[in-house]
Amino acid sequence: MVERIQEIETEALAALDKAGTTGEIEEIRVKYLGRKAELTLILRGISDLEPAQRGPVGGTGNKVRKALEARIEAEKENLSAAERDAALDRKTIHDTAEAKLARAQAQAQAHARHVVEDVLHQILPDGRAEAP
Repeated sequence: MVERIQEIETEALAALDKAGTTGEIEEIRVKYLGRKAELTLILRGISDLEPAQRGPVGGTGNKVRKALEARIEAEKENLSAAERDAALDRKTIHDTAEAKLARAQAQAQAHARHVVEDVLHQILPDGRAEAP
């Protein structure tokens, strides 16, 4: 039973190493520490074990559970910070694109106004309309 607990720890740590989002980490937490997780079921069934096995299985199980909880929490914090940074970068890029578009529109409007003024000055050199 102790060997299986150690295998569960190894599997969970390998899965955490591969996780790329906080959602994936949450799935790993549920799979390895949730109510129906194998480790949880082992810990609940300690009372059914021989008295000589209870100490080693319980101690190893609790140690692994606490280690996984700590690692999952640390990974969540790291990834959520990285996800916030990525979202901020996307927002900055979006804001920059909007600013460039607004600047281009203002320049186009100014250019159009100058073109119209130039044409009017060519047609009406003194800027006033004369009666025919």
